[in-house]
Amino acid sequence: MIPKFIGRGGNNINKLKENILVCDNDHTDEKVNVNISPDKKIRMKFLHFEHLQIDNPCDEKVLITVEMNSSNRSGSLNVVRDLVKQEVEKVNMDNYSNHTYGDERRNGEDIRDEDW
Repeated sequence: MIPKFIGRGGNNINKLKENILVCDNDHTDEKVNVNISPDKKIRMKFLHFEHLQIDNPCDEKVLITVEMNSSNRSGSLNVVRDLVKQEVEKVNMDNYSNHTYGDERRNGEDIRDEDW
C-alpha cells in the first residue's frame, strides 16, 4: 500500500503537503517533508510519535513522518494527524483489483469457471 499512498509520480504525497500548508495556519515556511516507509525503529529525540487508530485497520504497518516548521507545535500536530489519518484511510479503502475488467469479460464472453 506504500506506492498507493505515494501516488503516481508522488501525486498523493504532494496533495497531502499542499493540504497541510492550506489547513495549518501555524506553519512558518513553505517547507513540508512527508516520508513513508515500512515500520521501523527511529530515534525519538525532539520528535512526537503515536499510533494512529484508523477505521479499517490492515496488517501492513508503516512509518509516516512529517517534518515542518511551526509556531504552534500542538496545533500543527492536530492538523497533520487528521490529514494523514484521512489519507491512510482513503488508501486502505481502495484495493488493487479492477472490477470493471472482470465484469466486462463476464458480460461480453462465454467464460468457463477455470478461467477465474
